This record gives sequence, C-alpha cells and structure tokens, in this order.
Amino acid sequence: MKIKIVVLLALTTMLLAACGSPSPKDVTTQLIESLSNGDCEKAQSLTVDDAFFIVQMIIDGGCMKDEITLKEIVCNESDNTANCACVGDKNGLTIHYTYKLKKTENGWKVSSWPLDF
Repeated sequence: MKIKIVVLLALTTMLLAACGSPSPKDVTTQLIESLSNGDCEKAQSLTVDDAFFIVQMIIDGGCMKDEITLKEIVCNESDNTANCACVGDKNGLTIHYTYKLKKTENGWKVSSWPLDF
C-alpha cells in the first residue's frame, strides 16, 4: 500500500511539473479575450505595474466589451521578461500591439501595452 501511495505521489508531481504555468502567449491571449468579453476582473488578475492601472481605468470607465479578434501572437522571451507582438481585428481594422510581460512569483503577468486613443 505504501508503494502505491509513493508511486501515485510521484506521478502527480510529474503531471503538475509537465503542466507548468501559463506561457507569455497564454497570458496575453487570456488578457485580450478577457477584455474582449468584458471580464475586466479576470483581465486585471493577469496584470501588474502600468497594465494593472490601465485595466483599472477600463473598469472605472464601465468595462465595456472591446471586440477584438486575434489573428496572430508571437512572443519573444528573455529570462524574466517577454514581448508579445499581436495582430488582431478591431471593428474591421487591423491592429498591432506589443504587450510587455514580466515573470512574477505568481507566473507571467502583463506589465504594459500601448494605449489606444
């Protein structure tokens, strides 16, 4: 019985290690989809620094849905930072954004992106 428990714990540990935390691409995709769907609380949980305050401004403004369809995301990762270049469609226009991310103790978080005025 003890051997089964040890094997089960080992398998569980390996499975959790294989899953890992979300990649910069995953986090960027989640942020864009959350904002597109009007889920600003989820979006804010994916941010730090300037990006956190950008989402707070969106929340203060009523957190309207921001219909964006992602076409492509390419991320370049370097140690504890990443840049994700995104191409999407917003109201029939092609948009290009570069999101900056940093690795925190809670995984990857978006730290900034250009404001669209």
